[in-house]
Amino acid sequence: MRLLFILLLCTVGLAHATHNYAQKVTVTIKAQGQTVEEILKEIENQSEFDFFFNNKHVDLQRHVSVSAENSSLFHILDQIFEGTNVRYTVLDKKIVLSSEIEVPQQGVSLIRVTGIVKDVYGEPVIGATVTEKDRAGMGTITDIDGAFTLNNVSEGSTLIISYIGYASQELRADTRPLQIQLLEDTKTLEEVVVIGYGTIRKSDLTGAVVSVTSDDIKNYAVTNLETAIVGKLAGVYASTNSGQPGSGAAIRIRGIGTVNDNKPLYVVDGIFLDAINDLNPNDIDRIEVLKDASSTAIYGSRGANGVILITTKKGNAGDFTITLDSYIGTSSSIYMPKMSSSEQLYNFLRESYDNDNLTFPNGIKELYERGVNTDWWDVSTKPGFTQNYNLSVRGGSEKIKSALSLGYVGEDGFIKNTSYNRFTLHSYLEYKLSDRVSMGVNLNLSENKSRELRGFYEPIWQITSADPFSYVYNPAVEKTDPEYEYNKYAATEYSYTNNPLFLLETNNGYTKRMNTYGNVFANVKILEELNYNVQYSFNKPVSYSNNFDPKYSLTPTKLNIASLKYRNYNRVTTSQSNTLNTIWQQTLTYDKKIGADHSLNAVLGVTYENNSYNDIGGVKNTTPGNGEEYWVLDAATSMLSLTGIRRENAILSFLGRVNYTYANKYLATVSFRTDGSSRFSKSNRWGYFPSFSLGWRVSEEHFFQELDLSQISNLKIRLGWGQTGNQSIANNAAITTVGTTDSRIYILGDNLNQAYGLVNMGNSNIRWEVSEQTNLGIDAGLFDNKLQVTLDYYNKKTKDMLLQLTVPALAGYPNSPWTNAGSIQNTGFDFSANYQGQVSDLSYNIGVNFSTYKNKVISLGTGNEPIYYTGLKTAMTKTEVGQPVALFYGYKQEGIFQNQKEIDDYVNNSGELLQPLARPGDFKFADVNDDGKLYPARHGFVHRIEDRR
Repeated sequence: MRLLFILLLCTVGLAHATHNYAQKVTVTIKAQGQTVEEILKEIENQSEFDFFFNNKHVDLQRHVSVSAENSSLFHILDQIFEGTNVRYTVLDKKIVLSSEIEVPQQGVSLIRVTGIVKDVYGEPVIGATVTEKDRAGMGTITDIDGAFTLNNVSEGSTLIISYIGYASQELRADTRPLQIQLLEDTKTLEEVVVIGYGTIRKSDLTGAVVSVTSDDIKNYAVTNLETAIVGKLAGVYASTNSGQPGSGAAIRIRGIGTVNDNKPLYVVDGIFLDAINDLNPNDIDRIEVLKDASSTAIYGSRGANGVILITTKKGNAGDFTITLDSYIGTSSSIYMPKMSSSEQLYNFLRESYDNDNLTFPNGIKELYERGVNTDWWDVSTKPGFTQNYNLSVRGGSEKIKSALSLGYVGEDGFIKNTSYNRFTLHSYLEYKLSDRVSMGVNLNLSENKSRELRGFYEPIWQITSADPFSYVYNPAVEKTDPEYEYNKYAATEYSYTNNPLFLLETNNGYTKRMNTYGNVFANVKILEELNYNVQYSFNKPVSYSNNFDPKYSLTPTKLNIASLKYRNYNRVTTSQSNTLNTIWQQTLTYDKKIGADHSLNAVLGVTYENNSYNDIGGVKNTTPGNGEEYWVLDAATSMLSLTGIRRENAILSFLGRVNYTYANKYLATVSFRTDGSSRFSKSNRWGYFPSFSLGWRVSEEHFFQELDLSQISNLKIRLGWGQTGNQSIANNAAITTVGTTDSRIYILGDNLNQAYGLVNMGNSNIRWEVSEQTNLGIDAGLFDNKLQVTLDYYNKKTKDMLLQLTVPALAGYPNSPWTNAGSIQNTGFDFSANYQGQVSDLSYNIGVNFSTYKNKVISLGTGNEPIYYTGLKTAMTKTEVGQPVALFYGYKQEGIFQNQKEIDDYVNNSGELLQPLARPGDFKFADVNDDGKLYPARHGFVHRIEDRR
């Protein structure tokens, strides 16, 4: 049963006074054959009263005629409902319409039911509705103390207790006083969600937006937000790809849309961030993810890869809370690699030499026979340890709201000598100067230090590549050695890689990062429906890295097939980077309800964003020793390099959006943004990004309600289209620059002359990369909105992709110029379902979501030349037309040669062996192009890879 006469804040003492007031209200109605619904809306327009009723008990489509001038409100209501069983009750400025009480069947005992309704905080709920299920007209509301009395209730019947913003409850009628606690319903259609530069009721939403609240992530022991939302949002892919403590997850919204940067935009309380590792998850109140172009277009170039809006916790008027929470935990690798033992490696090598008819080296036999069997994974790893502590103080009054929180997280990785430590501070203060003016400041500080895995192949590659024949420590090295701490390790004697534990325990490199970000804002209510907001946001991360590579000599104890592992010099590497991103933002918001059917919300704004980056770094060799006192540049004597970089860019933007709702059924949103970026030439500087979306709340239609599909509480259909842009290119991509280096010095006559040449070849014709997306969605609420279901289909196409296409070396260019070439298409489905229920005092939420998407490269510019990503000395992935972006790239294996005859029979049309060096037991590779040759360039696609850039 859907009851619409809730939200009644009243008291019993006020009821009589309000009734007398209603008797004095007069209205003028001249209606000829109009519906009851139309006449009631006209009364609402002429008076201060609102009507609340149950659609099943009041026929709104019945046609009546009423003619009255300055007549009593009660007199007009009597005319409207003459001859029906509808009665009306006045409570405050609310008029509740209901039908006469149905008479229970004979033999049913009637009882008197009393009780008190409270919220989750133990406060009385005023105006909660208490009704007898399936019995029209039997109901009441709670008073100022949350108490209610209901007479003549059928014994053993079911009572329904409901209130807006809370989950409804059903209880068995009993003569004993009932104690009822309502739980907040965070999934109701009246929930307000955050969208770009504003908020909107979830029921009025027309774009593809998903959200989670602090309740959804508070019980997860994670150090960053990316890891906390893994698997919680349909269409949002979050995966970790590193064992480094503190490392975040790679987040992709609806797949890979470009070969450029695919990271989404993070907006924290209006502050633009490129990454959120500096944010404490404990400070987050709610997260909204804008997935389709109709909702992200208002962010223009910043919204091409989706937008993640984060709202932090603030103080509330009348509340004062102090919260302290902490947790500790351990971590380890679940799927540990199974390392070969000495016996397994020895047998494998022996068999390999025998199969190739080669003499087995005596040195390998001696290594095996000395009995060393090192498991390098076990040696190099340990249980990880995590600790997290958070303290927050939040409170407020009608004039001021404030919040302060401190957080610390420490994480030691399961790989030895890797760690991450972070301190955070969040401060929020908002002050209401008057009824129309308020201002505030939001400040965040973060400092972290990490000891990271060095290099792409270290140490994981060394751990899995080191041979088990080798000692961990060299027993021949004396402790009297001045550099014993660096020389005590044994060299790997069969592997070309180094001792993995040595690489880990002598890892002196670390990175410190301090970030200060926040905003200062002011809100002015110019008119009741018109608000002006001005905001200055800033984000200033500073990063410092230092690394010391020691001088060492690892002597083999028996045999060194590869080479002596040593470094005859030491090296100091230091770098520091400073970034400052600032945004000035001004918006006007107009929010107006026009009559009974029309609602309008409009936003106009202008923003100016400036980004600057500075970096300086130096590398020097040869210090007097390996001691920590020498881990600075000045201790080294040989300069290797000194570099410095400064970059700057800016964006000026104008934006607007209109949300329109008619009769709470028909929804429309139109937005537009234009961005002017300094990265493009003047002729191509501006990008234009429109969008629109439509919504139809089918469940509000009269024909749908007549179907009596009581299990479907809400049904909405959405359709949206929009465009967003991408400007992920170098700041100097559009211009050609000239510079010089130390190597460009020439002798002319008796003089040294400095020469200048091209250092960057620009392209003034490059323009914006544009993504266009269409979205069709359905939102359904079932079983009194306890079950929420969402299904979206999307089609996204990116065109004019910004690429650096390879040019021949003979062209003499110092770089590959940027150009617009190629397009990519993504299509797929997003589905989510969440059920919220309650059994006695136990509340629960069950959710499931899944997504599919198909990624396809449509073109890659003139010639459609493939794009390769190289690693491990060969091409690993390949992007080419007709295939998804970045597929693993390698020979396609068809099987294993069982005998020599199979090798001899594997020939091309000319009778030539395709794999002349193969032996029985080797892989058989496919001729994927049917041209009788196995070229490296003809590798087959074997697996898909998600974007790691």
